[in-house]
Amino acid sequence: MIRKLLRNSSLMLNLIVIALLLLSASACYINPEKIWWIAIIGMAFPLFLLLNFLFAIFWLMAKPLFIIFPIIGFALCWGQIKTLISFDETEKSIPEKTIKIMSYNVKSFDLYNWTKNKETRRNIFNLIKEENADIISFQEFYSDEGDFKNEKYLLDSSGYKYSSFSKTYSKVYTKKKKSINLHWGTAIFSKYPIVNTGKIVFPDVMSNHCQWADVKVNEQTVRVYNTHLQSIHLGYEDYNAIEEIEQNQKTSSVKIKRILSKVKIAYTKRADQVELIKTSMAESPYPIILCGDFNDQPISYSYTKLSENMKDAFLERGNGIGGTFANSFNFFRIDFLLFAKNFKIYDYKSVKKKYSDHYPVIATFGIIN
Repeated sequence: MIRKLLRNSSLMLNLIVIALLLLSASACYINPEKIWWIAIIGMAFPLFLLLNFLFAIFWLMAKPLFIIFPIIGFALCWGQIKTLISFDETEKSIPEKTIKIMSYNVKSFDLYNWTKNKETRRNIFNLIKEENADIISFQEFYSDEGDFKNEKYLLDSSGYKYSSFSKTYSKVYTKKKKSINLHWGTAIFSKYPIVNTGKIVFPDVMSNHCQWADVKVNEQTVRVYNTHLQSIHLGYEDYNAIEEIEQNQKTSSVKIKRILSKVKIAYTKRADQVELIKTSMAESPYPIILCGDFNDQPISYSYTKLSENMKDAFLERGNGIGGTFANSFNFFRIDFLLFAKNFKIYDYKSVKKKYSDHYPVIATFGIIN
Protein backbone atom coordinates (compact mmCIF):
# COMPACT_ATOMS: atom_id res chain seq x y z
CA MET A 1 0.00 0.00 0.00
CA ILE A 2 2.77 2.44 1.00
CA ARG A 3 4.74 1.46 -2.10
CA LYS A 4 1.74 2.18 -4.33
CA LEU A 5 1.14 5.53 -2.61
CA LEU A 6 4.79 6.49 -3.10
CA ARG A 7 4.63 5.52 -6.77
CA ASN A 8 1.45 7.55 -7.34
CA SER A 9 2.95 10.57 -5.54
CA SER A 10 6.10 10.30 -7.69
CA LEU A 11 3.99 10.12 -10.84
CA MET A 12 2.07 13.23 -9.78
CA LEU A 13 5.32 15.10 -9.14
CA ASN A 14 6.66 14.01 -12.52
CA LEU A 15 3.52 15.25 -14.26
CA ILE A 16 3.88 18.60 -12.48
CA VAL A 17 7.50 18.84 -13.63
CA ILE A 18 6.46 18.01 -17.20
CA ALA A 19 3.76 20.70 -17.07
CA LEU A 20 6.32 23.25 -15.84
CA LEU A 21 8.78 22.08 -18.49
CA LEU A 22 6.24 22.70 -21.25
CA LEU A 23 5.21 26.02 -19.73
CA SER A 24 8.83 27.18 -19.62
CA ALA A 25 9.32 25.99 -23.23
CA SER A 26 6.43 28.24 -24.31
CA ALA A 27 8.51 31.31 -23.35
CA CYS A 28 10.04 31.08 -26.85
CA TYR A 29 6.76 32.08 -28.47
CA ILE A 30 5.04 34.42 -26.02
CA ASN A 31 5.84 38.12 -26.24
CA PRO A 32 6.82 39.33 -22.71
CA GLU A 33 4.80 42.49 -23.35
CA LYS A 34 1.69 40.30 -23.17
CA ILE A 35 2.64 37.83 -20.41
CA TRP A 36 5.94 38.90 -18.87
CA TRP A 37 6.19 36.27 -16.12
CA ILE A 38 6.35 33.45 -18.69
CA ALA A 39 9.83 34.74 -19.57
CA ILE A 40 10.99 34.15 -15.99
CA ILE A 41 9.68 30.59 -16.05
CA GLY A 42 11.52 30.16 -19.35
CA MET A 43 14.78 30.84 -17.52
CA ALA A 44 14.13 27.71 -15.45
CA PHE A 45 13.82 25.45 -18.52
CA PRO A 46 17.23 23.78 -17.89
CA LEU A 47 16.19 23.00 -14.30
CA PHE A 48 12.88 21.39 -15.32
CA LEU A 49 14.72 19.51 -18.07
CA LEU A 50 17.15 18.10 -15.51
CA LEU A 51 14.35 17.12 -13.12
CA ASN A 52 12.51 15.32 -15.90
CA PHE A 53 15.72 13.47 -16.78
CA LEU A 54 16.11 12.37 -13.16
CA PHE A 55 12.52 11.10 -13.17
CA ALA A 56 13.33 9.10 -16.33
CA ILE A 57 16.19 7.40 -14.49
CA PHE A 58 13.94 6.81 -11.46
CA TRP A 59 11.20 5.17 -13.55
CA LEU A 60 13.76 3.06 -15.38
CA MET A 61 14.68 1.47 -12.06
CA ALA A 62 11.33 1.59 -10.24
CA LYS A 63 8.62 1.17 -12.91
CA PRO A 64 10.00 0.97 -16.50
CA LEU A 65 6.55 1.34 -18.04
CA PHE A 66 6.21 4.84 -16.55
CA ILE A 67 9.30 6.11 -18.36
CA ILE A 68 6.87 6.95 -21.17
CA PHE A 69 5.84 10.10 -19.25
CA PRO A 70 9.25 11.85 -19.14
CA ILE A 71 9.86 10.69 -22.74
CA ILE A 72 6.64 12.42 -23.81
CA GLY A 73 7.82 15.53 -21.96
CA PHE A 74 11.13 15.48 -23.86
CA ALA A 75 9.37 14.89 -27.19
CA LEU A 76 6.97 17.82 -26.75
CA CYS A 77 9.80 20.31 -26.20
CA TRP A 78 12.42 18.70 -28.44
CA GLY A 79 12.72 21.88 -30.51
CA GLN A 80 13.72 23.86 -27.41
CA ILE A 81 16.14 21.17 -26.26
CA LYS A 82 17.91 21.39 -29.63
CA THR A 83 18.48 25.14 -29.15
CA LEU A 84 19.95 24.56 -25.70
CA ILE A 85 22.33 21.66 -26.31
CA SER A 86 24.64 20.95 -29.24
CA PHE A 87 26.71 17.88 -30.05
CA ASP A 88 28.29 19.06 -33.27
CA GLU A 89 31.99 19.14 -33.99
CA THR A 90 34.43 21.37 -35.82
CA GLU A 91 34.49 20.82 -39.57
CA LYS A 92 37.28 18.31 -40.26
CA SER A 93 38.45 20.13 -43.37
CA ILE A 94 38.57 23.92 -43.03
CA PRO A 95 39.47 25.86 -46.22
CA GLU A 96 42.30 28.35 -46.09
CA LYS A 97 40.18 31.31 -47.14
CA THR A 98 37.90 31.55 -44.11
CA ILE A 99 37.00 34.47 -41.84
CA LYS A 100 37.18 34.49 -38.06
CA ILE A 101 34.79 36.58 -36.00
CA MET A 102 34.65 37.22 -32.27
CA SER A 103 31.93 38.75 -30.09
CA TYR A 104 32.93 39.88 -26.62
CA ASN A 105 31.28 41.85 -23.83
CA VAL A 106 34.42 43.27 -22.20
CA LYS A 107 32.68 45.10 -19.34
CA SER A 108 34.51 48.36 -20.08
CA PHE A 109 37.88 46.52 -19.96
CA ASP A 110 37.53 46.27 -16.18
CA LEU A 111 37.66 50.07 -15.95
CA TYR A 112 36.76 50.14 -12.25
CA ASN A 113 38.81 47.05 -11.33
CA TRP A 114 35.78 44.83 -10.58
CA THR A 115 38.02 41.76 -10.90
CA LYS A 116 40.43 43.09 -8.25
CA ASN A 117 43.22 42.38 -10.70
CA LYS A 118 45.05 45.26 -12.37
CA GLU A 119 46.25 42.89 -15.11
CA THR A 120 42.73 42.18 -16.40
CA ARG A 121 42.77 44.84 -19.12
CA ARG A 122 46.13 43.61 -20.35
CA ASN A 123 44.85 40.02 -20.26
CA ILE A 124 41.85 40.96 -22.43
CA PHE A 125 44.14 42.56 -25.02
CA ASN A 126 46.43 39.51 -24.97
CA LEU A 127 43.42 37.23 -25.53
CA ILE A 128 42.34 39.37 -28.49
CA LYS A 129 45.83 39.13 -30.00
CA GLU A 130 46.00 35.37 -29.44
CA GLU A 131 42.67 34.71 -31.15
CA ASN A 132 43.55 37.11 -33.99
CA ALA A 133 39.98 37.36 -35.32
CA ASP A 134 39.37 39.18 -38.60
CA ILE A 135 36.28 40.93 -37.22
CA ILE A 136 35.48 41.67 -33.56
CA SER A 137 32.27 43.06 -32.10
CA PHE A 138 32.51 44.48 -28.58
CA GLN A 139 29.71 45.22 -26.15
CA GLU A 140 30.24 47.52 -23.14
CA PHE A 141 33.21 48.97 -25.00
CA TYR A 142 35.01 51.86 -23.31
CA SER A 143 37.67 54.25 -24.57
CA ASP A 144 38.92 57.68 -23.56
CA GLU A 145 41.57 60.20 -24.51
CA GLY A 146 43.59 59.72 -21.33
CA ASP A 147 45.14 56.52 -19.96
CA PHE A 148 42.61 54.15 -21.53
CA LYS A 149 42.88 54.79 -25.27
CA ASN A 150 41.41 51.36 -26.02
CA GLU A 151 40.19 52.18 -29.53
CA LYS A 152 43.57 53.62 -30.54
CA TYR A 153 45.45 50.71 -28.96
CA LEU A 154 43.48 48.11 -30.92
CA LEU A 155 44.03 50.00 -34.17
CA ASP A 156 47.73 50.56 -33.53
CA SER A 157 48.76 47.29 -31.89
CA SER A 158 46.33 44.49 -32.77
CA GLY A 159 46.32 44.47 -36.56
CA TYR A 160 42.95 46.16 -37.08
CA LYS A 161 42.81 48.84 -39.75
CA TYR A 162 39.13 49.76 -39.48
CA SER A 163 36.75 50.47 -36.63
CA SER A 164 33.29 51.77 -35.87
CA PHE A 165 32.74 52.96 -32.30
CA SER A 166 29.04 53.59 -31.73
CA LYS A 167 28.75 55.62 -28.56
CA THR A 168 25.81 55.32 -26.19
CA TYR A 169 27.15 57.66 -23.53
CA SER A 170 29.92 60.24 -23.27
CA LYS A 171 31.06 62.66 -20.64
CA VAL A 172 33.95 65.00 -19.92
CA TYR A 173 36.20 64.31 -16.92
CA THR A 174 38.41 67.08 -15.60
CA LYS A 175 41.64 66.16 -13.83
CA LYS A 176 44.33 68.67 -12.89
CA LYS A 177 42.66 71.27 -15.11
CA LYS A 178 42.84 68.89 -18.07
CA SER A 179 39.61 67.76 -19.75
CA ILE A 180 39.36 64.14 -20.91
CA ASN A 181 36.52 62.79 -23.06
CA LEU A 182 35.15 59.45 -21.84
CA HIS A 183 33.06 57.22 -24.13
CA TRP A 184 30.98 54.06 -23.68
CA GLY A 185 29.12 52.01 -26.28
CA THR A 186 29.58 49.16 -28.74
CA ALA A 187 32.33 48.78 -31.30
CA ILE A 188 33.23 46.77 -34.39
CA PHE A 189 36.86 46.30 -35.45
CA SER A 190 37.86 44.75 -38.75
CA LYS A 191 40.91 43.85 -40.81
CA TYR A 192 38.67 44.24 -43.85
CA PRO A 193 37.40 47.64 -45.02
CA ILE A 194 34.30 49.02 -43.30
CA VAL A 195 32.46 50.81 -46.10
CA ASN A 196 29.33 51.97 -44.28
CA THR A 197 27.97 52.15 -40.74
CA GLY A 198 24.74 52.86 -38.92
CA LYS A 199 22.94 52.29 -35.65
CA ILE A 200 19.55 51.42 -34.25
CA VAL A 201 18.62 53.62 -31.31
CA PHE A 202 16.58 51.93 -28.61
CA PRO A 203 14.08 54.38 -27.08
CA ASP A 204 14.16 55.26 -23.37
CA VAL A 205 17.49 53.55 -22.65
CA MET A 206 21.01 54.91 -22.35
CA SER A 207 23.46 51.99 -22.31
CA ASN A 208 21.87 49.49 -24.71
CA HIS A 209 21.59 49.75 -28.48
CA CYS A 210 22.53 48.10 -31.79
CA GLN A 211 25.03 49.15 -34.45
CA TRP A 212 25.85 47.76 -37.87
CA ALA A 213 28.80 47.94 -40.23
CA ASP A 214 29.08 46.91 -43.87
CA VAL A 215 32.36 45.04 -44.20
CA LYS A 216 33.86 44.35 -47.62
CA VAL A 217 35.34 40.86 -47.43
CA ASN A 218 37.32 40.34 -50.61
CA GLU A 219 34.76 40.98 -53.37
CA GLN A 220 31.63 40.59 -51.24
CA THR A 221 30.05 42.89 -48.67
CA VAL A 222 28.48 41.55 -45.48
CA ARG A 223 26.53 43.49 -42.87
CA VAL A 224 27.63 42.85 -39.29
CA TYR A 225 25.11 43.72 -36.58
CA ASN A 226 26.43 44.18 -33.06
CA THR A 227 23.85 44.49 -30.32
CA HIS A 228 23.63 44.77 -26.58
CA LEU A 229 20.01 44.14 -25.63
CA GLN A 230 18.33 45.50 -22.53
CA SER A 231 20.09 44.71 -19.27
CA ILE A 232 18.22 44.09 -16.02
CA HIS A 233 20.50 46.56 -14.20
CA LEU A 234 20.56 44.80 -10.85
CA GLY A 235 22.30 46.71 -8.08
CA TYR A 236 24.36 45.49 -5.12
CA GLU A 237 21.26 45.21 -2.93
CA ASP A 238 19.57 43.08 -5.59
CA TYR A 239 22.53 40.70 -5.83
CA ASN A 240 22.64 40.47 -2.03
CA ALA A 241 18.94 39.57 -2.00
CA ILE A 242 19.50 36.87 -4.65
CA GLU A 243 22.38 35.49 -2.58
CA GLU A 244 20.13 35.39 0.48
CA ILE A 245 17.54 33.41 -1.48
CA GLU A 246 20.21 30.99 -2.74
CA GLN A 247 21.37 30.42 0.84
CA ASN A 248 17.79 29.91 2.05
CA GLN A 249 17.98 33.05 4.14
CA LYS A 250 15.05 35.36 4.72
CA THR A 251 14.82 38.37 2.45
CA SER A 252 12.18 41.09 2.41
CA SER A 253 9.27 41.02 -0.03
CA VAL A 254 10.16 44.61 -0.98
CA LYS A 255 13.53 43.45 -2.33
CA ILE A 256 11.94 40.60 -4.26
CA LYS A 257 9.31 42.92 -5.78
CA ARG A 258 12.04 45.38 -6.82
CA ILE A 259 13.98 42.62 -8.58
CA LEU A 260 10.85 41.32 -10.34
CA SER A 261 9.98 44.85 -11.44
CA LYS A 262 13.42 45.27 -13.03
CA VAL A 263 13.13 41.87 -14.72
CA LYS A 264 9.70 42.77 -16.12
CA ILE A 265 10.98 46.07 -17.53
CA ALA A 266 14.00 44.38 -19.12
CA TYR A 267 11.99 41.63 -20.82
CA THR A 268 9.36 43.98 -22.23
CA LYS A 269 11.99 46.43 -23.51
CA ARG A 270 13.96 43.61 -25.13
CA ALA A 271 10.84 42.56 -27.02
CA ASP A 272 10.59 46.08 -28.53
CA GLN A 273 14.31 46.18 -29.28
CA VAL A 274 14.14 42.85 -31.10
CA GLU A 275 11.43 44.21 -33.40
CA LEU A 276 13.59 47.22 -34.31
CA ILE A 277 16.53 44.95 -35.16
CA LYS A 278 14.32 42.59 -37.21
CA THR A 279 12.99 45.53 -39.22
CA SER A 280 16.50 46.74 -39.98
CA MET A 281 17.73 43.27 -40.88
CA ALA A 282 14.86 42.82 -43.33
CA GLU A 283 16.03 45.96 -45.16
CA SER A 284 19.68 44.89 -45.41
CA PRO A 285 20.97 44.60 -49.00
CA TYR A 286 23.76 42.26 -47.85
CA PRO A 287 24.09 38.87 -46.10
CA ILE A 288 23.83 39.32 -42.34
CA ILE A 289 25.87 38.36 -39.30
CA LEU A 290 24.23 39.20 -35.97
CA CYS A 291 26.39 39.11 -32.88
CA GLY A 292 26.15 40.39 -29.38
CA ASP A 293 25.03 40.12 -25.81
CA PHE A 294 21.30 39.35 -25.89
CA ASN A 295 20.98 39.29 -22.07
CA ASP A 296 18.69 36.34 -22.74
CA GLN A 297 19.10 32.60 -23.15
CA PRO A 298 18.00 30.43 -26.11
CA ILE A 299 14.69 29.57 -24.43
CA SER A 300 13.41 33.10 -24.87
CA TYR A 301 11.29 35.24 -27.14
CA SER A 302 14.27 37.47 -28.04
CA TYR A 303 16.46 34.61 -29.26
CA THR A 304 13.62 32.87 -31.09
CA LYS A 305 12.73 36.01 -33.06
CA LEU A 306 16.30 37.02 -33.88
CA SER A 307 17.39 33.52 -34.90
CA GLU A 308 14.56 33.05 -37.41
CA ASN A 309 16.05 31.98 -40.76
CA MET A 310 19.54 32.30 -39.26
CA LYS A 311 22.28 29.81 -38.42
CA ASP A 312 23.42 29.72 -34.80
CA ALA A 313 27.19 29.13 -34.85
CA PHE A 314 27.01 27.25 -31.54
CA LEU A 315 24.33 24.88 -32.81
CA GLU A 316 26.26 24.40 -36.04
CA ARG A 317 29.67 23.67 -34.53
CA GLY A 318 29.46 23.94 -30.73
CA ASN A 319 29.35 21.24 -28.10
CA GLY A 320 27.47 20.86 -24.81
CA ILE A 321 25.44 23.70 -23.28
CA GLY A 322 27.92 26.44 -24.20
CA GLY A 323 27.40 28.81 -21.30
CA THR A 324 28.84 32.29 -21.86
CA PHE A 325 27.84 34.05 -18.63
CA ALA A 326 30.93 33.99 -16.40
CA ASN A 327 29.04 34.14 -13.12
CA SER A 328 26.97 31.99 -10.77
CA PHE A 329 24.69 31.09 -13.70
CA ASN A 330 27.55 30.17 -16.01
CA PHE A 331 25.42 27.57 -17.81
CA PHE A 332 23.44 30.42 -19.40
CA ARG A 333 24.29 31.07 -23.05
CA ILE A 334 23.47 34.76 -23.56
CA ASP A 335 26.13 35.75 -26.13
CA PHE A 336 25.44 34.75 -29.73
CA LEU A 337 26.83 34.59 -33.25
CA LEU A 338 24.02 34.22 -35.79
CA PHE A 339 24.58 33.94 -39.54
CA ALA A 340 22.38 34.21 -42.63
CA LYS A 341 21.99 31.07 -44.74
CA ASN A 342 24.63 32.45 -47.14
CA PHE A 343 27.38 31.44 -44.71
CA LYS A 344 28.97 28.12 -43.83
CA ILE A 345 30.19 27.68 -40.25
CA TYR A 346 33.39 25.67 -39.83
CA ASP A 347 34.27 26.16 -36.18
CA TYR A 348 32.91 27.61 -32.93
CA LYS A 349 34.32 28.06 -29.45
CA SER A 350 33.96 30.06 -26.28
CA VAL A 351 37.11 31.02 -24.34
CA LYS A 352 36.53 30.23 -20.65
CA LYS A 353 38.63 33.00 -19.13
CA LYS A 354 37.00 35.22 -16.50
CA TYR A 355 38.37 38.60 -17.52
CA SER A 356 34.81 39.91 -17.83
CA ASP A 357 31.42 38.66 -16.69
CA HIS A 358 31.05 37.23 -20.22
CA TYR A 359 33.14 34.73 -22.13
CA PRO A 360 34.04 35.69 -25.72
CA VAL A 361 32.45 33.60 -28.49
CA ILE A 362 34.35 32.91 -31.70
CA ALA A 363 33.41 31.33 -35.04
CA THR A 364 35.22 30.58 -38.28
CA PHE A 365 33.05 30.88 -41.37
CA GLY A 366 33.01 31.19 -45.14
CA ILE A 367 30.66 32.87 -47.59
CA ILE A 368 28.78 30.38 -49.79
CA ASN A 369 27.37 32.89 -52.29
